[in-house]
Amino acid sequence: MSLNRYYSIPDKALVKQVPQPMQHLVNAEMAKGLRGEIVYYTMEDPFTLGTQEVLISKVKEKPRVEGFIFFTLNQFSYSGSLHYRLMEWILGQGYELHFARERLSMKNSEELRTAFPLLFTQAYVGIRDKAHKFIQEILQP
Repeated sequence: MSLNRYYSIPDKALVKQVPQPMQHLVNAEMAKGLRGEIVYYTMEDPFTLGTQEVLISKVKEKPRVEGFIFFTLNQFSYSGSLHYRLMEWILGQGYELHFARERLSMKNSEELRTAFPLLFTQAYVGIRDKAHKFIQEILQP
């Protein structure tokens, strides 16, 4: 039986608190739970956290993977709002979305719509907390 293949995407904004190797291990553990393995990994740089340009370029490369495993859902709200349309687009390209910290998975647009209240709440709280000085200090690259 062959394993499902996944892309690991650690959270650059949290590297001070959770080092990249640890994030990668957590993502790999999620892949294992999905009967899969990590075959590629990438990370946004400090200048693309809000635009997710690195992620978009990887999806456009059409990698032969089942989906993408992110360390945290917050990775879709560093721009100041939830990148819901980006999530929809990725799912529309035939890829799954998984979030290791939240233990959340979405394999299609219907599951994305069902998860919207959680996604919105998570993004809102993250954006609200980032506005406070103690959070800004944590997230400084």
